[in-house]
Amino acid sequence: MTAKGKRHIFVDLDQTLIDSTRLTYPVIEPLMKAFVTPRAKSRGLDPEHALREARRQGGGITAVGLRSLFDIDPKEFLRATHPVGLAQRTVARNYGVMAWFAAAPGPCWIASDGPLHYCEEVVDALGISRWVRGIFSLDTMRFIPKASPAYFTELKKRTGVAPLNGVLVDDNLSCLRVARRAGLATVQVGKPGRLPAHASFSSSSW
Repeated sequence: MTAKGKRHIFVDLDQTLIDSTRLTYPVIEPLMKAFVTPRAKSRGLDPEHALREARRQGGGITAVGLRSLFDIDPKEFLRATHPVGLAQRTVARNYGVMAWFAAAPGPCWIASDGPLHYCEEVVDALGISRWVRGIFSLDTMRFIPKASPAYFTELKKRTGVAPLNGVLVDDNLSCLRVARRAGLATVQVGKPGRLPAHASFSSSSW
């Protein structure tokens, strides 16, 4: 599936394309606490501690950690904490991001640790659907966290794109380090929604 002469670009979503701490996390985080609180209290655990422990056990992904901590179906957790319509209500069209995707030097994919329905809503709200070849979300990637080497093995299997033909654009240093070790080029985003200009990447970095 690799386009001859082009790198495939895998772009993160939260804190890369959108400022989730301002737009969506204020809704998601209270729902996470509401979901975990009764389950934690039934086992005599402090809810805040349970959330931190789930995040730790899940490699930074709460939904994954809750599966081992409370034997909770992560799909149930994601449905409860990422309500349908959330991104449609909070995320606005971003013409700068649209222009970036339109001018991208290779096929673009979304690589996110969020659920598919949420990713699809964000992509649609931003106005970039026409340039996104596909979405790799937490639930479609068998709940493998992006900061895991297994994630990029699975990504290669799904896309047929060799690591040397891929680049990850992300804000998360842990994900970038793992991607770099897997053989991908990496580009860090410092401010959500402000993607580095394509011209700023040297040929060697791609």
